[in-house]
Amino acid sequence: FLPGDTARHHRAVILDLLQEALTESGLTSQDIDCIAYTKGPGMGAPLVSVAVVARTVAQLWNKPLVGVNHCIGHIEMGRLITGATSPTVLYVSGGNTQTWGFMDILITLR
Repeated sequence: FLPGDTARHHRAVILDLLQEALTESGLTSQDIDCIAYTKGPGMGAPLVSVAVVARTVAQLWNKPLVGVNHCIGHIEMGRLITGATSPTVLYVSGGNTQTWGFMDILITLR
């Protein structure tokens, strides 16, 4: 993926994706506690395009804005989808490829 192409794709689909997520979930902006977005590490252009949308939505909806580590975001999505509580993770994402034991992350973050 090229950063510019990825950023253009994000900009082209983000508003429709947001509307679809709200419609499918039956939620409204009043049900949302905060706006979270991937802050980095990663490709600059896509991260910036998403940050702009996140900041705009947070301001429009008067919600706190929370920047999330890109790698941790992927890991937490995987934990949510699989129900894993203490996984060993191989995170493969270009220059950010890493292998982590989940307990190591918890200890490091404390």
